[in-house]
Amino acid sequence: MLIQSNAIIKKTRKSRGISQKELGQLIGSQSMISRIENGLTSPTDRTLQQICDILNVPIVDYFDTVFDKKNNLSLLKSELEQAYLDQNKIKLKKICESIKIMSAHRPNDVALRHFFLMTKSTMYHLDFNIASASIQQEIIDYFFGIENWQYYDLCLFFFVANMISVEHIQPYVTDIIEQYVQKIMSQNTARMVAPVLIMILEASIVQHQYHLTSELLGKIAPLTFYQQNFEFQTWLLFWEGIFENDVQKIDDAYGITHRLHINTTKLLFDHILTHYQIEK
Repeated sequence: MLIQSNAIIKKTRKSRGISQKELGQLIGSQSMISRIENGLTSPTDRTLQQICDILNVPIVDYFDTVFDKKNNLSLLKSELEQAYLDQNKIKLKKICESIKIMSAHRPNDVALRHFFLMTKSTMYHLDFNIASASIQQEIIDYFFGIENWQYYDLCLFFFVANMISVEHIQPYVTDIIEQYVQKIMSQNTARMVAPVLIMILEASIVQHQYHLTSELLGKIAPLTFYQQNFEFQTWLLFWEGIFENDVQKIDDAYGITHRLHINTTKLLFDHILTHYQIEK
């Protein structure tokens, strides 16, 4: 798989008339390109995004050729998070179109369908919109069949929660929290719980389902997320500030991002405050 991955990069680079040195200069390291193409290492998600952008290769076309379902998900997750951070609708539309083309040849591929919905939901997230009733029901039907939440399921939940009426997904929060507390999740799966809860909290506030917001805050108050806890508490402070109309809490959350130079989180805060027409 590694050799196939490297061969695709090398072949595409040559077809574009780009030398190894030129590509290396564009991503900041010729030695990295050399190691990748010679099968000595695999590109990180971020490096792969850069290479695909430079070579004008849709990221989904790349991972459709090279990776399995698990790696597809990791790569798409990284791509969608970056596109959301950049507010890049054009990139999201391109990903949607590429997945549509792939799906035409694999109509029964559930994972591809989920990847499409995750991308579509990220587009909706930019404008704080929700999906049609039929799409919501499709996703809810999938969640209904889950007994033990896995990494794949929580990634899907994280990306689609914002486009589903929160009252329909709130019941699954209890299951997710119980499985997290009982420590029956793998470490990788458990790390998705905090982001999922923040996303559901956001959805409840954006959709003005404030009684569900109160319930959720009560459920997550006693939880600890260890290495993630500081980031989780910062987001929690920010959304509590929005929910309670507490400017001080919002300022405190911003203060944390400023002191620790967490620019990514600050940019996301900015986008949310723009939606609420709150000046900072």
